[in-house]
Amino acid sequence: MNRLGNDVFFTWITQNGYIESFLLDPVENGLTNPQNTSGRFYIRDRSNGHYFQVNEPARGGHWKSRVGLGYNVISNEVNGIKAQVTYFVPRNDNVLVMILDVTNTSGRNKTLDLFGQVEWNLGDPVKSYIRKGDGLGGSQFNLYKKAFFSNNAVIAKQENWRNTADCTPWPYTGFFSVDKPVTGWESIKSKFIGTGRRYDNPQEVRVGKCEDNNFWSMAEYPLGVLQNTLHIKNHETRTLVYTLGMARDSSELQKIIFKYRNIALAESSLKNLKNYYNDFVDNSVTVHTPDSNNDRIINVWTKYIWRQFWKKSLNNNAYGLGLWSYGLKGETIGTTPEQFLLPFDMSLLKNCVIHLLEQQVADTTQTDLFSSGEHTMIYRDLGLNAPPDFHKGKFKVPHEHQIYQLFSILYYLQETGDPEILDTVLPYLEGNKATVWEHIRTGITIALKGIDSRGLPKIPQGVGDWMDEFTKISEHGDAESEMLGAEICSILKGFSEIAGKTGHFSDSLRWTGFYNEIKSAINDLAWDGDWYIRAFSDESNPFLAVGSKSNEDGKIYLNAQSWPVLSGIASKKRATRSLDAVRKYLLSDYGPLIFYPAFTHYVGYIGTQSIYAPGYRNACIYLRPAGWAIAAACINDQSRLAYEMYNKASLVSRQNDIVDYKCEPYAYPENYVGPDDSLLKGKGEFQWNLGEGAAWMWASYVGSAHKLAGADFIIL
Repeated sequence: MNRLGNDVFFTWITQNGYIESFLLDPVENGLTNPQNTSGRFYIRDRSNGHYFQVNEPARGGHWKSRVGLGYNVISNEVNGIKAQVTYFVPRNDNVLVMILDVTNTSGRNKTLDLFGQVEWNLGDPVKSYIRKGDGLGGSQFNLYKKAFFSNNAVIAKQENWRNTADCTPWPYTGFFSVDKPVTGWESIKSKFIGTGRRYDNPQEVRVGKCEDNNFWSMAEYPLGVLQNTLHIKNHETRTLVYTLGMARDSSELQKIIFKYRNIALAESSLKNLKNYYNDFVDNSVTVHTPDSNNDRIINVWTKYIWRQFWKKSLNNNAYGLGLWSYGLKGETIGTTPEQFLLPFDMSLLKNCVIHLLEQQVADTTQTDLFSSGEHTMIYRDLGLNAPPDFHKGKFKVPHEHQIYQLFSILYYLQETGDPEILDTVLPYLEGNKATVWEHIRTGITIALKGIDSRGLPKIPQGVGDWMDEFTKISEHGDAESEMLGAEICSILKGFSEIAGKTGHFSDSLRWTGFYNEIKSAINDLAWDGDWYIRAFSDESNPFLAVGSKSNEDGKIYLNAQSWPVLSGIASKKRATRSLDAVRKYLLSDYGPLIFYPAFTHYVGYIGTQSIYAPGYRNACIYLRPAGWAIAAACINDQSRLAYEMYNKASLVSRQNDIVDYKCEPYAYPENYVGPDDSLLKGKGEFQWNLGEGAAWMWASYVGSAHKLAGADFIIL
């Protein structure tokens, strides 16, 4: 799978060329339905009635698929007819361009019928939740859709959007067009496919003729099918340019349609796009080692995936993280420290950190540090006149996810060394203004509100910390998190060092004091003899240890060992001992397990984490914790352990086991299924992931592992 896009208009495209196109949000602003329901091309030979689908391998044919930076190419050659489709989204237009090249090598002149097909979504949320991608199922919103032929294009509209009682039309109009005059079209799915048939063998392709039907109010998803007839000589190549897009008014729509009917312009746009991505990957930190396969992941694919995660708000041009992984997405943008770990475009990162600071809460009497996200869709489309009012969070103490955002600011400052931004005056979410340094001070003040009398941070009632699935660990709101304590120490250490270098000596002194207090609490309370305890549940009095030798399952947790090293609170002796325990208990063939052993039954003081089957999100391999552990081992000079963890968890290793991995060999997933699951072990879950996947694997390698390789490792 690949993610094509220009920060506003996106297309998920599979290796077969099946497409899901949308503007900012596939649920609210979906253009086509997901997965294998859209993006098909068929070619039929009039001389014998034989036809094939470009997207799928055919018996006796030769099929290829290529994934590029910002584009995909599929090709298929069957019975002397070769077809190649190149898909891309230009940087400056909200359109998917598909260039279809057809070459006749059959030895005789041919008359061919070409069919291009999409299935319209038109802002309909139903397909995103029900029967996703199987081509089946219906939606009441189909009763309000129209699809009709006009000016050599199928035009598609949704007359009743979001709420069937509102009678408010979708503010966009979809279009599917081709540069050559069509000889037929279809917009009714049951007519195109026929009775008892499927997309693989549609009736109108079989007979070689579309019936030219328009769509209005039917209990099925409308289509856009365009038929072209080519008279093509032997050894001749003919090119067609298809465009699929959406626009808010007819003039914009017609402008884009006519623009890309110019083949030379379409090809020039593709060339410019390739140059854009080539420049992007070439003009940032680059690593050269003897391992060329890993270098390719580090220098090309991680950079590209990082760039494809960005999304821009149509309200204020703010940039932010646009999704977590495929299947986990929404309309808003947010900020995550993982964006700032990878210094590939500093102008984007500065835009993002400023916007994050402007979303910061000034009120230190409550426990939220930042708002939950920024809308990217136009406010009036969402029924809003302005950004919605901020509502205070429900927790009595700050949640880890809020505190973790402070790393975004810290990583930006550590990467840029930009002291001038500290004096920049920016508004808080409430509107009052302060310098960036005062913003930092406010954030740390709120982050420390959850420290209890024992010196450890509390976990909010009814939820977990970083581990969301600790759903029962803090039933009364008094559970404690060793991991969060070490994270806070890392934040305090980083900002106190910056404070000392920028003349904020009182802040440096105060934050160092808090650092030492939490450090002492963790070392006094959470050291279990050979490793650190992960947390303390409030189920009993005194607290019940989680991640301890006393536990039957979940005796040792990876993050509990990594963060004391990353934050500098573990002594050399304890760091070595705890990381030795990581090697002994947690290192698997797929990287370090998140904990060990797997839960085998429900545990009341753990919650959801203990319900999963062993190996599946239960003693599995998360890539972000793997990166933390690799960095910790490097910091502690345990080079062999760092190498083993990186090597086993890296995409290079998973490429060599693609049958079990079952995900893209160039994009990290969120996690790998652990070895306790004999059927799925090694399988990637939640593909195309930045935060839990690519970012920390990149940062641990480039930021730390180069210490291990000496002269064979060059960073440019």
